[in-house]
Amino acid sequence: MSRLRFPLPGLIAVVGLMVAGPAMAEVLSAWGTGHTRAAACQDAKRAGERQVRNLSYASVRGSRDASRTLSVTHIGYCECSRDGDDWECTVDVYYERD
Repeated sequence: MSRLRFPLPGLIAVVGLMVAGPAMAEVLSAWGTGHTRAAACQDAKRAGERQVRNLSYASVRGSRDASRTLSVTHIGYCECSRDGDDWECTVDVYYERD
């Protein structure tokens, strides 16, 4: 029977990436409204991107490193409900600091 062997430095690097990767991402929830579900989802996504840009602006103003910004890595599933004739939707916007 053969054993699968990993070189120790490579294994440590892979584990380090797995631990460091998700910890660096942050998330905020954004909501939007619209006459259709699709419109409400798009409104929520735009609102989340605006919030990330606002966070970026605040962090740049308060930081010694003026090149530090935030970037959206991905947008989560859009969850919606009807509110009368309109739709209300929320999304989670994942971002990380560059």
